[in-house]
Amino acid sequence: MVLQSTGAISFGNIQTEFGGTNPINLSEYYQNNASGYTNGVSGIPNTLSQIKLSNFYGKSKRTNIANGNTPPSPVSTVFTGTYVWVGGSTTNYEWITGCSSDNLSRTDVSKFNNIWSQGQYRAGVIYYPELILQARAEETISFSVHINTTGPDYEHIRAWINLGAGYYQIGDLWTYGSSQLNVNYQIPQGTPAGNYALCGMNDYGYGDGSYRSVNYYSLQIW
Repeated sequence: MVLQSTGAISFGNIQTEFGGTNPINLSEYYQNNASGYTNGVSGIPNTLSQIKLSNFYGKSKRTNIANGNTPPSPVSTVFTGTYVWVGGSTTNYEWITGCSSDNLSRTDVSKFNNIWSQGQYRAGVIYYPELILQARAEETISFSVHINTTGPDYEHIRAWINLGAGYYQIGDLWTYGSSQLNVNYQIPQGTPAGNYALCGMNDYGYGDGSYRSVNYYSLQIW
């Protein structure tokens, strides 16, 4: 069912529609929360943004639109060498804590969320081949890159995708201090099946690679 568009809306209304257990915590219903309750629901904010009951007016739980195409078993991308970018030697001031990605067009796929998996003094480059997002051509995916900092310095967060022809930037955010970049991207029509990659990057606001951290993840198109 679709939640009401006007009038009083309660935690119970939200739980009935999206699922969950008691006691209810509204933070469970962020779109990119590991609970998955509202994944792919347009208009529901991601973590680090304000979430309120009115965000749920007219919303309903996303249903699977698999279109008869059953996802295969997830397969990792093979990352060799530095792949593209190397990280800096200094991650004690700003660093990627992790990334999350979801297929906004369907629910029956492999996806990942390892935000807050890495802390200060992490390695400059980390490969996560075991964390796999699955999608088909023309489906829309989300990709979020979360950073933490020790101060209010100017930061540059970037999101990249590689679909076989090198890395293409699909989003960036110039910001101060701890923050998160959230990007929605439609896989282009005609993209061949294969094992590709998503990349999240953070560096100092003026492109100082010595303060850079980079995460790589698997993207499987079938």
